[in-house]
Amino acid sequence: MEKMAKGQKKKKSSDPTRDALDSAAKAASAAEGISAASPKRPSQIARGDVGGNEQAAISPHQGRKRQQDVTPFVTQIGAPQIPHSTNRIHSVELPLPPRDDSSMDITRDTEDSDSAKITADCTNTTRTPKGSSGQPVSCAMLSISRNGKALWKDEITGTSCSTIAGTQKVLAVGTTDGAVYLYGTSPGLGWKSAMAVRSHPPLIFGQAIVSMQLKEDTTSHQVEMVVVTSDGSFGVYLLVPELKLRYKGSIMPAMTHMILASFGTVKSDTVLPKLARIQITDTNHLLMVLSLQPATSRADELRTRPNGATPSVGVGGGLQAFVYKRPMELWMRVADSRFVLSDFYSPLPTKTAARGMLHKIEDSVKSGSVLSSLKPSHGGRSGGHQTSVLFQNGEIGGSNIVTRSHCEDRMACAAALGSVEEFKIWFVRYIQTLSKGGHVDQLRLLVDMMLNYNDSLTTHSWWWLSLAPAVLNLDRKDMVRSLVIPEMSKNRALQRLTNEIVMELDMR
Repeated sequence: MEKMAKGQKKKKSSDPTRDALDSAAKAASAAEGISAASPKRPSQIARGDVGGNEQAAISPHQGRKRQQDVTPFVTQIGAPQIPHSTNRIHSVELPLPPRDDSSMDITRDTEDSDSAKITADCTNTTRTPKGSSGQPVSCAMLSISRNGKALWKDEITGTSCSTIAGTQKVLAVGTTDGAVYLYGTSPGLGWKSAMAVRSHPPLIFGQAIVSMQLKEDTTSHQVEMVVVTSDGSFGVYLLVPELKLRYKGSIMPAMTHMILASFGTVKSDTVLPKLARIQITDTNHLLMVLSLQPATSRADELRTRPNGATPSVGVGGGLQAFVYKRPMELWMRVADSRFVLSDFYSPLPTKTAARGMLHKIEDSVKSGSVLSSLKPSHGGRSGGHQTSVLFQNGEIGGSNIVTRSHCEDRMACAAALGSVEEFKIWFVRYIQTLSKGGHVDQLRLLVDMMLNYNDSLTTHSWWWLSLAPAVLNLDRKDMVRSLVIPEMSKNRALQRLTNEIVMELDMR
């Protein structure tokens, strides 16, 4: 190896990572029209100095081209934004795992950990972080307490908390700058330890976190998270055992639907419906409930409240529930107040023994019927699951159409949710409606659809309107024999049709 000349400094060995970062910085600067190797003062740039002692005149056309090369960060003007929570304190009670006597409990010497209440609190504040000499900044102070006594703390600087959620394994904090911070704890003690550890880098969503829910499956030990951001985007993610996207979409179509149904148009000053709830159900459906208040502007108020009428938000009411259909990437409306005129509608909670998912969803939105523009008259509905006088006379009009549509809608929603017992309940009510009205043609059509099926088919998206031999694992022949015939036999006018159906069943 030759000796280096006297006075010549030895070259340092190059670092590939550092070289790559330097090259990226120079490329970014070059895109802005500024040389990273020899930066110029503003006066030099104005004179057109582009390097060394050379001068080059920049034409107006070249100046415009240079400005076009720089892509500014531009937000969509007028794009609707869902407001995030501005609460100062966000809290969640952390669930404790079942007691395991074989594991070491570090709390057994101090207090009964099984009866302890473990709470995670995130407080938004503006402060100067310890050790900093700069200006005060926004901080989210996260703490975990046992029976009100804080035992662990963390600080998320430069942002504020907008939502918080937790399961037996995971604690998640959503922030106003569009990030989600994930924390884990002891796999043995769980939150009895009252301590947490940052488990992953912050997950960046790009918009303020409006809503966040966690669901833990104790059987498969999986943890899922649903996140909604201020631009209306949502995503369902798997957190445990691995980070993975399940599916994603937007809640804006459902919100726009409520506004259009209420006010007829979407204006720049229209207030968006409030996201009352979004969660993953036990049957793995993504359920969302939206809340809409009456119009606040004078023009909308006069249009929606003629002649001093009570405030309303359209026929759908102030609360509406939606379920996301993943294969279609569309929302389905499964509950609202459009059927308040039906003979089977009741504003009271459901007392049915088979109170499944559909009935629970219905009960959650019934309070919104007070804001519906549909107001049943005192004599317009007989109530108590009895058909109207018009319907008993067999006339096609009045509440009979609403009641029939109500039953069909509920059957369709029960089938979409996979709720077998609720489908049977509404199927029976549908038969009652047709039988009491004496609608022979519709009953004949219904029985033909139920008995004409193809054994080679196994499933169909059109539930009982298909040729599949079973509906939600309910045998078609058994449904006709055990559900249709008993209801039809209650109307003597249908005796002939009933006998024909019985004979047809015996021949099959």
